Amino acid sequence: MVGPSALTGARVILLAVQLASDSQVSALQYLSVIHPTTLHPELVLRILLSYLPESTEPSLYTPFVQTITTGADEHPNTVGLDTSAVDAIQDNEARKRVRKLRLQPLAQPSELFGPINDPVTLFIFHRAHRIDAQTGLLNMLPELLAPFIDHSEFVRTWLISTILPLLRLSYEYYPQDEREFSLETFESLNDEAGVNTLLSRASDKTNRDASEPEAIGRDIRGLVGAWMYGDSRSKRRKTNTDLRRDSRSILQSADTDVDDQSGIDTFMEGSNGWHYVFDWLVSKATSDFALVVRAIEQWDGPSDVDLGGYERDHGHVDEPSQHDLDITYGRAAMAAIYSATEGSLETLEGAHRILVRVAHIMDLDPPIDLPSNAAPLPFIKRPSKIFDDLTSIFLLSNTLLRPHNPLTSPNEEALPLLNAMVLNALVLAKMSHPLSVKRVAELSLFGAEEDQRRELQRLVQSIPKDARKNDKDWTRIREQLLWLRDGGLDGDLTERTSEKDPDLYVGIFGKLGRHFLETEILKALLEAKCYQLVIETYLKTSNLPGELPAIEVEKVVIETAMTAFDNASSTTRYRGGVKTAAEIIDIFKDFLPSKASVEMCDALISATHSLSFYSLTLKHDLAFHPVSVRTSSDPIGLLGKILEQNPGSYLKLDAILGIGRNMVAAGLLNPIRDEAFLTTSAEEKKRLTRVAERRITGMAIEAALEAQDFDTAYSYIFNRLAPTTSTSISEQVSAGLASSDQQDDVSWQVIFLAGRHQFYTIPESISDKLRRLEQRMELLTQALLLAPPTELPGILTIWRRCEEEMNKLSRQETEEEQEWDDKGDHKVPGAFGNPAQVQGRRRSVARGKNEEAPMGLFDVAKGAASALRKSAFPLRGAASAVAAAHTGSSAGNTATERSRAASQTGSDSGSIGGTETEGRIRKRDVVSNMVTGGLVTGLSFVLGVKPNSTGHELPKFPEAPGSP
Repeated sequence: MVGPSALTGARVILLAVQLASDSQVSALQYLSVIHPTTLHPELVLRILLSYLPESTEPSLYTPFVQTITTGADEHPNTVGLDTSAVDAIQDNEARKRVRKLRLQPLAQPSELFGPINDPVTLFIFHRAHRIDAQTGLLNMLPELLAPFIDHSEFVRTWLISTILPLLRLSYEYYPQDEREFSLETFESLNDEAGVNTLLSRASDKTNRDASEPEAIGRDIRGLVGAWMYGDSRSKRRKTNTDLRRDSRSILQSADTDVDDQSGIDTFMEGSNGWHYVFDWLVSKATSDFALVVRAIEQWDGPSDVDLGGYERDHGHVDEPSQHDLDITYGRAAMAAIYSATEGSLETLEGAHRILVRVAHIMDLDPPIDLPSNAAPLPFIKRPSKIFDDLTSIFLLSNTLLRPHNPLTSPNEEALPLLNAMVLNALVLAKMSHPLSVKRVAELSLFGAEEDQRRELQRLVQSIPKDARKNDKDWTRIREQLLWLRDGGLDGDLTERTSEKDPDLYVGIFGKLGRHFLETEILKALLEAKCYQLVIETYLKTSNLPGELPAIEVEKVVIETAMTAFDNASSTTRYRGGVKTAAEIIDIFKDFLPSKASVEMCDALISATHSLSFYSLTLKHDLAFHPVSVRTSSDPIGLLGKILEQNPGSYLKLDAILGIGRNMVAAGLLNPIRDEAFLTTSAEEKKRLTRVAERRITGMAIEAALEAQDFDTAYSYIFNRLAPTTSTSISEQVSAGLASSDQQDDVSWQVIFLAGRHQFYTIPESISDKLRRLEQRMELLTQALLLAPPTELPGILTIWRRCEEEMNKLSRQETEEEQEWDDKGDHKVPGAFGNPAQVQGRRRSVARGKNEEAPMGLFDVAKGAASALRKSAFPLRGAASAVAAAHTGSSAGNTATERSRAASQTGSDSGSIGGTETEGRIRKRDVVSNMVTGGLVTGLSFVLGVKPNSTGHELPKFPEAPGSP
């Protein structure tokens, strides 16, 4: 066996390769000492890199590599060095084998890392990659690199910024996570991707290892902080330069100015990779604000890092200065609050804790503490300087981190303003109307008055109006709403100061007037049925500046009652919205200054309640609701539908008239309604009442006629349509007492309708028929007196038909009476009868049966005049006939005539106009007299003749030839 020192160069190299393959590092070290020329340091490092098994413990060969770096000539224990593996190899064969060796070069890793001239550093770098690629044993790398951190700053930086974060991520912090990164992949990440990757575990809610409360602060400190240690390397500089170029193109596509863009570039270059940490905090606040709160509470900023003890000092944080990084960190924390999308109590409490942290880091005054439910709200003033040139663009998500954004600058102006926004949002959240801090800032700083008005109305509607809230709770709500306007100031802000007063704070409702705000509060209190609180707050106390006057309170109370009324589904006052309206009116009627409006509402409720006793369906089978009473263009017409849809309801005329009077009192018949009716005179109200009553009575008469109840219709006409005096209609018309209200279309049309009504039931006797005809002719006479001139011909036509029918029935009655008398004469004992007398009477009856031919209007007028001469004084003739019957002066009176006179007297003894002094007068004679008087008046108007006012002398009409 040849000694080690006697080996040739080729066989020495082959033996070194064999020793490396067998992990005999000590023997290899001894061999390199014996043959330093052949086994020079670079060759030894390449042999170790190529053939030393990657699973070999680094502690076995790192001392040998260290001797290479120091150049120390150490002689390890070489007892038992075996050279038999190369003894039998000839030199030529050895040289051939050496040429076939594939030794790994100590090449530069990548241009991203910059040039590395130290072979030991290159060996460590490549050795770490081979260990990770071949075995995946990352936990061996710190043992490999730690001995060389003082030898090479690259090794120190690479260990801290790459190996340490990857090792902690995979082995220490999240050992259960199955996701793995190779060393090569991990070190190729740029700053943005590296930050997102390192913090992705902590933001994963499904990860069991991330459930620890301290996980996010630990990860930022131990993963991201270590990763940022190598941020100054050329790799990071080049990658970030590309990212800044991309970001610049994106921001330039937005509407940004040149100055702000240059500021963004300066900020990104100065803060290096920390910018992406701040950006991650802001973007993560939109989806997981609680995680951001924990991160800011647990992390003190870029100076708070955990480098595992491998750092030499903190000199890596040199550009920008630590103070600038702290400012940027505070800006990111404030921007995260503006980025939060929720307005829950938990979110706002977290926002306040962030403000406390920012004030502590930046050495500012602490923010105002969040008030408890029972504590009074704090007084807040509006900052003065921050509002110079402030625009809504500073609230955009891509501008929150700008260096010159006044809203996110951690100073004594922006921090109190953000604190005020958080307090506003907190008050809103406690009122069950959560809004994000950003939305509160938009409304407070840049919102128009109309925007604030709509938000206030939504807020008032969102307040729970349940029975659990008492007057004390609502008093607190009122204080909160007023505080949201002026931050605790008393009085009307818009009246006391200008909008740009630097000493006053404008809240989320700062642009709204105090009166409008109090009105909305009053509506909410009424809707919550806090009636006693409304009386104590707005009606019993003297009005302070900015509070509502009593007349405004009354307007809101009436409006609220009518809103409840309109939303009701039942018309009864004992249920639903009508009940609520009735309660409001009943409670406030003694405290409201105007009694007229209260009376109107009470009349409306009474009318609606009365309608609940009837069934009523509108068009298309729509159910009737209380709002229909107020919205109907013809509320009296609803009563007509009741009369149509409820059989027999016309008999309850007094109740229906009461509904109509309440409708008039409620102002429903006034064309303008509501406020205009309050100024209507009493005479006008009486006139509207009379009109409504006449119309309702007319509809009841029509309903009675439809039900074939003529007697009720006839009674309504003479008892309801007549004026409230003791005289009849005809007497008042003839005396000129009828007013203009009585001479309307309703009266004459209803009377005419009743006068021309045809009966479908046949009366039992002729006397009943005559009685109906007398009533109809009397109604037609009244229609002639009330109807306009254009309608007289039609009425006269119906009247003439009735007269013809009456004449026919009269002759029929006369014949029946005569026939009855004749039968009586034959039945008298001893009576033989006079045939000549009987035949004469029959001829007289036959002559009476001759009918007249149809005549024109002129013939009707002439015939009426002729009839008028014959019957102008029917009562006088009747009285003479009665007197003759009593004295017996008329020799021609037979027993039959006496019997007829007695029959007429008995049948008409109780008729109109019959008195003891005038004798027994037939009822139809009185009616004939009335009809004649009506005809005289109507025909005189048609013919243009002025009638005699005395009624005794009538104009003479020429008689037709041959007339009797």
